[in-house]
Amino acid sequence: MGEENKADVRTDRQTAILTILTESGPNTTGELAEELFRQGIIPQPKRKHVRSAISALGRKNQIAVVGSKRCERRGRELLLWGAVGNIENEGE
Repeated sequence: MGEENKADVRTDRQTAILTILTESGPNTTGELAEELFRQGIIPQPKRKHVRSAISALGRKNQIAVVGSKRCERRGRELLLWGAVGNIENEGE
């Protein structure tokens, strides 16, 4: 895969994540991975396929951690990501 194609893939993932968070509200990294897999954007529903896109969107201040929730399987606290434009509206 050429460098240009890799950049397109990264941008597609970022766009899809931002769209999901804007339309659906806060999601965990795992939930985002599952949705991107359902949409055919990533090859497997694994967190490793979305982490770099989440980091990039966070650096651009387009998404942020908005809370946490407990994992049903492992009992761990998971971060909830939200689109920055939607964060102010969540309490309403």
